[in-house]
Amino acid sequence: MDNLNTQRTEKKKRSWDEVLQNRLRVVENPNSIVIAARTREGLILSDLTYNLDRAVSRIRRNSGTFIPVQSVIEALKKVDNFIKEFSQFVNSVFADGGIPIYESFETKKALVSSFRRALVFNPRSQEAREVAHLVKRLDPSLVEFRNTCTDFSRSEQLFKKLIDLIIKFDFLVNELFSLLKIPYTSSKTLKALLRAISGGESQELENNEKEIQFSESQEEVPRKGKKVGGIA
Repeated sequence: MDNLNTQRTEKKKRSWDEVLQNRLRVVENPNSIVIAARTREGLILSDLTYNLDRAVSRIRRNSGTFIPVQSVIEALKKVDNFIKEFSQFVNSVFADGGIPIYESFETKKALVSSFRRALVFNPRSQEAREVAHLVKRLDPSLVEFRNTCTDFSRSEQLFKKLIDLIIKFDFLVNELFSLLKIPYTSSKTLKALLRAISGGESQELENNEKEIQFSESQEEVPRKGKKVGGIA
């Protein structure tokens, strides 16, 4: 039994070492982004951002062939409108200038080494890159806000708006995947968050989602359609 437990421990350690090495290769690209989310909202937004990138890049590639140009224009307009709304929310609530857009390799290396479930990817679309930077600003601000807020009425309003935006983001990604005829389902983390807030909202979300799930693996480098995302 002891030998079996030792083998399992060694296998798990080797697995993480392999994942870490792959992630370090990803962050060598200066265009890579690391989101080390510390909140559930940040985790959910990270997952959605990764799926947004998948969808937008594929929609662009299929424009004029498998997808009518007008449908592409309409879909990208919805994406642009959401980014504007999300940006206004982040800027209005957390007008602190945010974190630097550029992060050195050493900074990224420290993040992926410290946060096993950080999202690590090279955005293929400008839209996802913009949203990723907004999420990177928002997540640490949420942590600080929760630790220091004394105006709970303002807190309630802020998080209600944030949850509304998350639901809207999820519906948007669902629409994009539908346009591509790719099955999509909301993340388990989002469902759990909505159940904790309101059973009605959670049910509304579940009634609008597709049946087949997109992989929710939390410890793989984003290759061949896989993702790395999570809460540290």
